[in-house]
Amino acid sequence: MARVPESPAPSGPARAWVWFALKAVIGGGLLAFMLSRVSLGDSLAALSGVSAAAWVLALVLAVIAHAVNAAKLCGFIPGFAFWPSLRFTFIGTLYGTVLPSPLAGDAVKAVRMARAGDDPGPIVAAVIRDKVMGLAALIALSLAAVPVAGLPGRGETAALFIAGLAAAALLWLVLDRAPRHGLLAPLMRHLPPAAAAGLGRGQLARNFVWGLVFQALVVAIFAILGHDVGITISVADWTVVVGLVSVILLLPVTVAGLGLREGSLVGLLGALGQSGEAALALSFAVLILSLATAGVGLIFDLAGRDRIGARA
Repeated sequence: MARVPESPAPSGPARAWVWFALKAVIGGGLLAFMLSRVSLGDSLAALSGVSAAAWVLALVLAVIAHAVNAAKLCGFIPGFAFWPSLRFTFIGTLYGTVLPSPLAGDAVKAVRMARAGDDPGPIVAAVIRDKVMGLAALIALSLAAVPVAGLPGRGETAALFIAGLAAAALLWLVLDRAPRHGLLAPLMRHLPPAAAAGLGRGQLARNFVWGLVFQALVVAIFAILGHDVGITISVADWTVVVGLVSVILLLPVTVAGLGLREGSLVGLLGALGQSGEAALALSFAVLILSLATAGVGLIFDLAGRDRIGARA
C-alpha cells in the first residue's frame, strides 16, 4: 500500500503567522462575546464624553510615564544616554502594542538596545532586570491598595499579588544566581549578575521607586479617562484594577490585548458596581491612547537608525 506523504511542518515565518492569526481570532472572539452583553452604541456615546482636556492630560502623563521608564532603565546601564533610552522605550511600546504581548515589546527593546550599545550582554540583562523590578513595583503598589479597596475577594486578590511578587523575586534570583555552566551556560554567560554589572542597593532602590512613580502615573491616566466616561471609584480601587489588568495583559493569548483588556475591565469594574458600557468605553479610550504612544514609537523607528555606542 502506497504511503501517503506527510504534510511538511510549517516553516518558522508560517508558524508565526499561524499563531498570530490564532491569537487574533481569540481576541476577536473575546471582544465579540463582550459586545453581545454590552451595548456598543452606549459605550461609544460614553467615549464621546471624554473631554479634550482629559485626552491632552492623559497623553502628557503617558509621555511622562515613558520618560520615567527610560530614565530608570538608564540607571541600570551606566553611561547609556537618556535620549536613546527614550527612543527605544517608545519603540518597545510600538511592538508591545502590535505584537501579542507587551513582553514582546520588551524583547524588541532589549535586542535593539543591545545592537546599539557597546556591550550587548549587560544591556539585555539590564532590560530584563528593569522589567522584573517594574513588575515588582506594579504588584507592590497594587497589593498595598488591596486592604482599602472595595473590590470583592480581597483575600484572593492579595494572594494573587503575593504570588506575583514571589515569582518576580524568583526570576530575579534565577537571573542573578543561576550557574554559569551546564545547560544554562550559553545564555547566562552573557547575563552578568547585578553585582558584576555594578548595580548596588541604591540603584536598585531608585529603580523600584521610579517603578512606583510610573505605575502611579498609569493609575492617574485610567482615573482621568474613567472619570469622563462616568466611572466613579476610589483611588485604591483604581490601583487594584489597573494592577490586575496590567498583569492580565501580559498573557500572550491575543493581539495587542484585544478582548483581554475589554473583558478584564468590564468584569472588574462591574464587580465595583460600574456599568459595562462605561468600562468598555474606558477600554476603548486606553486603546486609543496606546495607539497614540505606539505612533510616537513608529515615528522614532522610521526617523532614525540604531547607532552603535549610544552613550552619553
